[in-house]
Amino acid sequence: MTTGFTDMHCHILPGVDDGSPDMETSLQMLEKEWNEGVGAVILTPHYIQRHNRYRHDELEKRFEELRQKSKEILPELRLFLGNEILYEPGVAESLRNGRIHTMAGSRYILIEFRVTIEEEYIFKAVRECTDMGYKPIIAHVERYFGIQGNFEALEGLIRQGALLQCNTQAVTAGFTDGEGRWARKMVKKGMIRFIGTDAHDMNKRSPQYKKAYEWIVTKCGADMAGKMMKMPFALT
Repeated sequence: MTTGFTDMHCHILPGVDDGSPDMETSLQMLEKEWNEGVGAVILTPHYIQRHNRYRHDELEKRFEELRQKSKEILPELRLFLGNEILYEPGVAESLRNGRIHTMAGSRYILIEFRVTIEEEYIFKAVRECTDMGYKPIIAHVERYFGIQGNFEALEGLIRQGALLQCNTQAVTAGFTDGEGRWARKMVKKGMIRFIGTDAHDMNKRSPQYKKAYEWIVTKCGADMAGKMMKMPFALT
């Protein structure tokens, strides 16, 4: 029995980015997701303009292969496809042309930036996305130097239509971890809309969910934890 949580940010699709290297690892990661209480997973391989290791149509084929293999051992676990999009020049055109996967076929898109990106570039990217009719989710928002510690900037991004995502490992990081402290402050203020594992492997970056959920329940209550760890759009 699962809790009905959704991991909406992970690199479990095999052999397409710096995440899982093969089918065996991917299946181990999905089994860990299930054991952590996750009932649905949106697979979000990196999309990097002109530097992807896959073609658009190949991604869907690999996804279907993993989905079929997963059904054999985890028949109730639901899998969906998306992309984690490095937002750089040219991405808007690729979105318009359908070369990028949205989150489970919705109007939500998961976008990331170089960690040194400036605040105004993030605002520009969010405006560009919302102008095209998308709902941008800023991946691991705790990482970006240009907005770290700046609640005013975060409030502005949210007003502009951005949704903010933190990684589970940031939420549960030790007190000396600067990104972790910042992540927990954002969570406590109710600014984070999504929690995702950003899992890449079965070792240092494995799918960990329970610990973050328990921390959020303790500090913010079960209702807020549930809102951050479930999808606001239907997964069919």
